[in-house]
Amino acid sequence: MTIIIADNRNNSPKEVRQLKGEKKPFTVNYSRLEKQLNDSVSGVAWSADGSATISNEALASSVATAEITTGNTGWHLIKVTAILSNSTHISYFKIKVNDPKGSAGDYC
Repeated sequence: MTIIIADNRNNSPKEVRQLKGEKKPFTVNYSRLEKQLNDSVSGVAWSADGSATISNEALASSVATAEITTGNTGWHLIKVTAILSNSTHISYFKIKVNDPKGSAGDYC
């Protein structure tokens, strides 16, 4: 499971690795952000570029979860938009997808 802690600082997207065709759980924890903004997250929207697909999205107790299945090799950008009462907060992370049947160069 990959866990991302959302906060109010301008952070670079976290980078993670995943195998082609693999389904992995991802979590974004909004507890820190809610304390920083003195607000609460009421909804979350997940989106992905490329061939990654998102399923089983949920939000409970300031924690958003989803499963991401990767398609093609290469980089995929995932965007998670949290809806708060007075604003929205966007978290990004990048998934590097490798093919276990491909060349050893995928892992460099």
